[in-house]
Amino acid sequence: MFNENINQLFISAQNEHKAGNLVNAERIYNQILEINQEHPETLQYLGLLYAQQNRFNDAVFYLKKAFDKTLANPIISNNLAEALSRLDRLEEALEYFRKTINLAPNFIQAFLNMALTLAKLGKYNEAFNTYQTVLTISPENPKVFAGLGALMINNKNYPEAIKYFQQAIELNPSSPDNFNNIGIAYKESGNFTNAIKYFQEALRLAPNFLMAYTNLGSLFTQIEDFQQAIICYKNVLSKDPYNENALAGLADIKTKQGKIGEAIDIYIRLLSKNPESYIYHNLFGSLFNEVREIDLAIEHFNQAIKLKPDFIAARYNLATLLEKQGNNDGALIHYNSMMKLDHDNDILKFHTALLSPVIFQSNEEIDYYRDKITRAIDTYLENGLNFDIGKLNYFTSQTFYMMLYHGRDDKNLREKMVRVFEPYFPRLNPQFNSGKKHISFLVTNGHESIFTKSVSGLLNNLDNKKFKYSVICDKFKGNSLIKPHITNQDIEFIDLPSSINDAYEVVKNAKIDVLNFWEIGSDMLNFFLPFYKLAPIQTMSWGLPSTTGNLAIDYYISTKHIEVPEADLFYSEKLHRMNNLPSYYYFPQAPSTLKNREYYNLSEKNNIYFCPQTLLKLHPDFDPVINEILERDPRGLIVFLEDKQ
Repeated sequence: MFNENINQLFISAQNEHKAGNLVNAERIYNQILEINQEHPETLQYLGLLYAQQNRFNDAVFYLKKAFDKTLANPIISNNLAEALSRLDRLEEALEYFRKTINLAPNFIQAFLNMALTLAKLGKYNEAFNTYQTVLTISPENPKVFAGLGALMINNKNYPEAIKYFQQAIELNPSSPDNFNNIGIAYKESGNFTNAIKYFQEALRLAPNFLMAYTNLGSLFTQIEDFQQAIICYKNVLSKDPYNENALAGLADIKTKQGKIGEAIDIYIRLLSKNPESYIYHNLFGSLFNEVREIDLAIEHFNQAIKLKPDFIAARYNLATLLEKQGNNDGALIHYNSMMKLDHDNDILKFHTALLSPVIFQSNEEIDYYRDKITRAIDTYLENGLNFDIGKLNYFTSQTFYMMLYHGRDDKNLREKMVRVFEPYFPRLNPQFNSGKKHISFLVTNGHESIFTKSVSGLLNNLDNKKFKYSVICDKFKGNSLIKPHITNQDIEFIDLPSSINDAYEVVKNAKIDVLNFWEIGSDMLNFFLPFYKLAPIQTMSWGLPSTTGNLAIDYYISTKHIEVPEADLFYSEKLHRMNNLPSYYYFPQAPSTLKNREYYNLSEKNNIYFCPQTLLKLHPDFDPVINEILERDPRGLIVFLEDKQ
């Protein structure tokens, strides 16, 4: 009677389970366990029910009890291993997959599951051998070839991945996963045409296959077909409004297009779904930094670090932001944390050793820090750097740039700093083009506005009869900030990547005869690119009014009107004095109506002295001048530009 009652309850629970009535099934299974807490079938199916509900800890508990009662049941051990795998308890999962295979040597699904687990653990050779074992049991199993293809993608062996996925597709031409995965392999190998074809085939087989849509959107973003990428992402969002891959992809496009406000709106949605994402907080901080919302940027970088203290990218972003604000103590906290996490990073150590204030209080303070900088540079000149070009982004060139405003002869100090890095850059020996010479102007990201104001008139008055002219710049900033002001159709534009390796390739392949850097030392990219000697003649002009200290720069182009007779002594380049200023400004268009003093909260009683310069450019020697103006004019009021930093 006792067993009969359990059997009836078990049949009832099974019926509810099969019908999808999981709450009722769970209740009846628990009723059985109240009668017999070691009923193996109930333990097994209650474990499966919890796995269906993604309650994997509960699933493991009951499946382990079931397996202990039925030691020879490979189905239970396989299900238990799968639940453990979902909890990322991979070594335990592996143990139970092996037990399953020992119990059932031809259990193909257990082999496949074990191979996936081995791959997750990075044991690719063992995973490969496991798939090969399955082929001896089932030679035409498409899942094996798909698994082998995934392994090859992990190993970045894309030709082999494509070969295996093609075999999987031949055996199972109706699987959208196989078409999606071969699309990934083609995308990573650079064959975008085939990648698009296979992603689209995956979507034909499964129109709601959201991952295929996001993969296709990512590919279209990579080839800068943003219109098609946006269509893909919007297709996903119409079905899953908070799909993270689609939202992140869309935010990336908006960022690339310079639509920072729209990108921020998207990240607000992403963070509302996943407020604990340190990656989103870091990206959010970068966007706020881009639009100079400094306090919000700091808040989100701090939140990213709070969520993941070893997140180097967020620490670096926050450190460089604090450094630009002149908060070196705050910056050092994060630089020191980074050095503990990456203790062999000499470039970061060198950069940290050079830290100095943004605004100096006195000439004595300038001399103190210049002496500190000199000693740090001398140490690295003597001992060398443990150099990794992939970590160059940890050198912001902030100190090199700030030397401009010390009011000292920088030539010797700049040359020393250049010599620290010089041995690690292979200097090219470019030759002049045989035909028409190519003159190019290079401006890096963030410096387009002042470049346009200073140089657009010059570019608009050049013609291509004697020379070919180009501007090398960030594609999106170039489109929005430079091109609208260039009316000269003879000027070509070349897209400048943000990474130094990619930028090097682009500029080298442009085959330039004369390369003019708008600025050198105001950011990492324009500091390091000249080292390569990317043109037979490299020049700089007064984008930054100081010598570069880099012997790879042949000429500094200035004018006789602003150089003293002995000025050649202060340049490492050959100083070329033009008869005119090396720029061409258009007259600014005055607004139709001018705002009155009241708008700016300025009194009519004051005499206004306006100094339209950023605060970091104010030298301590200027302080007495300001003071004397105010002493001489009791009604005087000095007005400065508000500084975002």
